[in-house]
Amino acid sequence: MRREVDTLGLVRERLGVWLFDSRLFLASAIGTAVGAGLMFGGVDGPGAPLADTSLLLLGIGTALWCVNITFRVSTTAAAARDFTDTPPWYPYLVRLSVAVWHTAAIFLGLTLIGIGLLIVLFGVLPAWSGWTTLAIAAVHFGLLIVTRDAPPLLFYSMPAVWGIAALLA
Repeated sequence: MRREVDTLGLVRERLGVWLFDSRLFLASAIGTAVGAGLMFGGVDGPGAPLADTSLLLLGIGTALWCVNITFRVSTTAAAARDFTDTPPWYPYLVRLSVAVWHTAAIFLGLTLIGIGLLIVLFGVLPAWSGWTTLAIAAVHFGLLIVTRDAPPLLFYSMPAVWGIAALLA
C-alpha cells in the first residue's frame, strides 16, 4: 500500500507526464477492446459462445480499468497538484482504486484464457497465437498472485500478436 501513496511526490514533479501516460493507457484500453471486438466478435459456429463470453469479460475488465485510469487522471493528479502532503482521505481511495484494478486484472486475465482457448480449439487464428495468449495469461495471473499486480503491458501486447497471426494466416 505504501508504494501507491508515495507516488504523489513523483506525480507532483511530473504531472504532465503522468497525465499523458494515463491518457495513453486509456486509449490503449479502449483500442484493445474495440480491436478485439472487431477481430473476435464475428466468430460463428461452435466457437461463438466462447468468443462472446471472452468479449463480455473484456468489456467488464476494460470498464473497470477505465475507472482505475480515471482515478489516476482525476483524483491522483488533483491530490498531487493541490496538496503538499498526502491528504488523509487519499490512501483509502488508493486502496479502492487498487481493488478496482485487481478486479479488472482478473477479468482481463480470464479474457486472455478465453481468447487463447478460442484460437487453439476453434482455429480462429494460427494455433501458435493461441498458445502465446495462454502463456501470457499464465504469466499475467502468476504476477498477480506473486506481486499483487499485473502490468497492463502484458495484456495490451496481445493485440500485436493477434494482428501478426492474422496477417500471417
